[in-house]
Amino acid sequence: RQCFYKGNRYDHGTKWYNDETCDNCECDDGSFTCINRECPDKCSVNGMNYDVGEKFKKDCEMCTCYGNDIIHCEEKDCPCFINNNIVFHNDVIELGRIVYRCVDGRMTEDEDNRVHGVLRYLTTAEIKELEMKLLEKEKREKLVAL
Repeated sequence: RQCFYKGNRYDHGTKWYNDETCDNCECDDGSFTCINRECPDKCSVNGMNYDVGEKFKKDCEMCTCYGNDIIHCEEKDCPCFINNNIVFHNDVIELGRIVYRCVDGRMTEDEDNRVHGVLRYLTTAEIKELEMKLLEKEKREKLVAL
């Protein structure tokens, strides 16, 4: 039986090399097996392969491939998004006694603004609740300004 691999047909017993993924593959009775080997001129990151010199985004960082899976990334902290507004890394939102802080792309809560307190990451539901509180606060501030 033939194998189908990335849009190509291979006869039983056929061996081939996939240049994109650096895999050595073989067709065996309708099933293919691929063994990943090192790519001297590529970098493999999160299942994607990049050529030497190619730049790519990983999380919030811009990275460059140097071959043999050696990459260098410019360190950047991810922002957070609240009500479609950007909250930059380490920026703070204060609501009463509770301080919310953006830490590398995730919102945290720090009660009583303890400098060395343990930060707790907010759940998606808590972020939606925070967004509602901020909208309510914004409406109250607009009414006071009138």
